[in-house]
Amino acid sequence: MIIANSPLNQLLPLSWKCLDMYERIHKEGYSYKLFEVLDLITAIEGKHIDQILEYLKTIILSEYKTKYDANIENSFNSDTVVNDMLNIGINSTQGYAIQSLTKAGKHPQIKQEVYQFFIENTEKLSLEQQLAAMYYLQKECYDNDLYNDVMFRFATKSVSDYLFLNADRMHWFWYHSPESVLPYFRMIINNKRAQPILVQIVFFGMKYDKAKNLSKEMFDRILTQNEEETIIKIIPLAYEHLSDETYGEMSEHFLRKFAIDKRKEIRSVFLSWCDHMPEAKINLFMEMLKIWVDDSMESGMHDIIKYLEKCCNTYPYECYQCIKILIGSKNVDIHFNEEVLFEILLKCYRLFMDDEDVEKADNVLDTIDSLMLSPSIGKMTEIINRIDHN
Repeated sequence: MIIANSPLNQLLPLSWKCLDMYERIHKEGYSYKLFEVLDLITAIEGKHIDQILEYLKTIILSEYKTKYDANIENSFNSDTVVNDMLNIGINSTQGYAIQSLTKAGKHPQIKQEVYQFFIENTEKLSLEQQLAAMYYLQKECYDNDLYNDVMFRFATKSVSDYLFLNADRMHWFWYHSPESVLPYFRMIINNKRAQPILVQIVFFGMKYDKAKNLSKEMFDRILTQNEEETIIKIIPLAYEHLSDETYGEMSEHFLRKFAIDKRKEIRSVFLSWCDHMPEAKINLFMEMLKIWVDDSMESGMHDIIKYLEKCCNTYPYECYQCIKILIGSKNVDIHFNEEVLFEILLKCYRLFMDDEDVEKADNVLDTIDSLMLSPSIGKMTEIINRIDHN
């Protein structure tokens, strides 16, 4: 606090002395304190800034051994996208200097110089330093056009971190100027690490005229690699966009193709999101249900039933057919769901009776009779009595 309130003529001698002692301060682990002092000084306009900027640039370009290992691109971040390289860059001495340089860039007459420094020294900067630069340029002295220049200058290697740090921005460019990010996207398309994000960008890119054909090409290319993590990212999107004019056909094609996939996580996501399907797609649901019941279903009944409850008033006969598939499968244990299935069947039966569709009502009644043989008959009788009184 005392330093912060000191006049410039007192701060400058202190800073020059600290710079002369930098190596010692750095070895003792207090270099970040020096940068805090420099930030106070560069916040004040004056000729003194030029000398400090040169000093900061020297530190940024000092020798540094990158921690980046290209093998990381062949694995997925299973939980969240953790940008380790960015964290390493921010917490390095060079990272402290980058932050101080970008803070100085808040002065309008210096901003251009700061951005140009990073562009001109791209090849001399490690990945960690490039990421730290992008992070602090956005945070401390942001300029949209200048930042875009830096991003495109940096993103010329098959490294997924550029995408992680600029996903929303690259989304925008892909939709409105796809040729600008296409070279980078082609470089990272085989990176497992990038695919869960990249596949979503190209999925939504099919809506935009400029990106439509390229998005379709890249979407198919990514899915051809058949990576589990990537497929899992698209399943919810496909369910939710089945009725969309742009994405509907592609979504249905995707769901049909991967509904037969027996990998545990893929099947689990298919089942847990199935209640998000539009009611009008119940025939597609029935097709997939026939596939799923051919294997042991350890989970998913809750979501299947939620979907059937949603559809039974509008598509009662299709719901009845789905329930019949569940009851007839040897791989599905409906014991804990008999009551709710019974309720849905009764609703279907009454809808058919109201419409005087006796044939369909009789079909449903036959299925109800088979459920009445269950040990849960007492509960089912209660359900009938409850419905009768409503």
